[in-house]
Amino acid sequence: MNTEHVSSHLHAVRATIFPMPHQPLAEIVKSHREVAVCSGADAALLHQDLYRLADGAYIALTEGTSSFPELAALIQECEDDRNCREFRLHVTVGWEALLHLAAGKNSLRWPDIFLALKDAGVKPEEMHPFRDAPVVDIFPWLYYAKRFDVLRKLCLSVKRKLDMRFAARDIRTVCHLIGDFGGGKIVASSL
Repeated sequence: MNTEHVSSHLHAVRATIFPMPHQPLAEIVKSHREVAVCSGADAALLHQDLYRLADGAYIALTEGTSSFPELAALIQECEDDRNCREFRLHVTVGWEALLHLAAGKNSLRWPDIFLALKDAGVKPEEMHPFRDAPVVDIFPWLYYAKRFDVLRKLCLSVKRKLDMRFAARDIRTVCHLIGDFGGGKIVASSL
């Protein structure tokens, strides 16, 4: 089979199912009680394969960059719109965006990463080799060392922070972490 043809077909399918720019979140909530905000079309497809939400319930953020700024803008959009209420929000992101959400910051520094990982159960001496490494180098260590407890605690931390922000609007969140390797899959969740 021609891989170029398959690739262009998948691109067309992604564009059809998850068009950008998306509708305002408050508009999507009018017709869907569960909404998934995903860091790209691939993450949305992975989530949809598992959860089977309707196509219109997905917001695929721009791929290839940290999805935190776009996600933060969506969260603010929802906080500013009184019609954005009473639904379940699935946040499906990659490693870097998860750390940004856990730290609650647009720009990550080592102390932010250190605190997020320490709160999730990583010992300070375990983090020492990663002090000067890029943030992306930490995820494979946690994944291949089978530290799924740490990944799940990070997802739970994000869930708690978002639930607190949205408590007055009865919005419940679920956080999923997508692995950035081998086609990707959901490797941890707050469920």
